[in-house]
Amino acid sequence: MTEKQFMYEVAERLGALRQTKGLDIRCQVFTKNNNTKHYGIVLQQDNERVTPMIFLEHYYENYLQEQMSVDETVKQIMEMLEPVKKHARQYQSLSLQFAECQDKIIYRLISKEMNENLCEKIPYIPFLDLMISFCVVVNYSDSGVETIKVTNDLMNEWGVTTSELYRLAEENTPRIFPAKIQFLSELLQKHLELPDQKETSDELKIPMIIMGNEAGVYGASTILYPNAVEHIANELNANLYILPSSVHEFIILPETDGNSLDELADMVQRINKDYVKEEEILSDQAYFYNKNQKKFIF
Repeated sequence: MTEKQFMYEVAERLGALRQTKGLDIRCQVFTKNNNTKHYGIVLQQDNERVTPMIFLEHYYENYLQEQMSVDETVKQIMEMLEPVKKHARQYQSLSLQFAECQDKIIYRLISKEMNENLCEKIPYIPFLDLMISFCVVVNYSDSGVETIKVTNDLMNEWGVTTSELYRLAEENTPRIFPAKIQFLSELLQKHLELPDQKETSDELKIPMIIMGNEAGVYGASTILYPNAVEHIANELNANLYILPSSVHEFIILPETDGNSLDELADMVQRINKDYVKEEEILSDQAYFYNKNQKKFIF
């Protein structure tokens, strides 16, 4: 059974079991980052403007691994219906008026090449081989981050320009999602229980930095934060290589004689191909930051 067939089968059985009057259960294919397709079920209640949805990827994986049957999937989703609908109801009165959104507008870095389908639909700013897009944060809690994409229609309704969106996002994003910077050596010592850095060999003292944000979501945008990369270059007193680990973070290391931009780009490509989910790929490129010129090159 394909994932699409699985979606229709689950939706049909849910429809047969539904107990709420006026609840329309339907299938939908959602397009997310990097033009990836996700299958889900939409729960449309009469007179409600926000439609809760349940994505099926996790359930389908369990089905393929024979950990959960279709009937068991339907039973579990039925148990989730009320909590999901309750969560959606808190957004029924959500306002997208500019005055109520302007302090929640943030930017995100995404692949331009893999999101060509969005270029005519959203305001964006080119950056290297990437694009800076904009969202409105509607919820940020321990359960995750929920956003609404800023489209051309929404921007025109607000009567603002892309430059104004960037100015607001440049203020809001670092405030809402503070940068998180860690040395790789510190992470290795923490997770592998290595000795204290003072007692380790020179080989373990890797001047490699992981740069993301506190939320752990779309933290690659932290390289746009004012003076962030410049500060790291000054602290290391070196030009930098900047490697996109995913849309969530960058790996930053000082320039050395042993590395070249092409070799590092090859490494990024291999890692993306073998280890990074398609939806989370940022770029196959590696970037160079010139400390004196304060300039990115790729």
